[in-house]
Amino acid sequence: MPLGAAAYSLVRYWRRGETVRSGWEARFLRAWWVMMFGTTAITLLVVPAEFAVVALLPGALWGLGVLLYAVVADDRALAALGATIVLVAPLLRLGLPDWSPLLFGLTGGGGMLALGVARARSPWR
Repeated sequence: MPLGAAAYSLVRYWRRGETVRSGWEARFLRAWWVMMFGTTAITLLVVPAEFAVVALLPGALWGLGVLLYAVVADDRALAALGATIVLVAPLLRLGLPDWSPLLFGLTGGGGMLALGVARARSPWR
């Protein structure tokens, strides 16, 4: 996920002449870069750990990033999804350690997909 976000940010950065900017976008883009590199750095701290921990930690941190963005943007649906992602990671790790990466991916990815489809079908865009 961090690599995909980095690629998207670079493409948007290079194609920025086509969009209207208000000034806050550069700070927001820098904040996501901090999130990407910070997630990678924190994950490297636990690399000798089990695969489940190494897989869940970046996802939980990105869920926290989604939650923070949703709070700033006053987006309650996205905030609920971010909070769910953050809370599901430790619960799955404690309850179903062997299945936690798969179930976490399905929960977070499924939630993002459902929210994206719902918003794509909404009358206001």
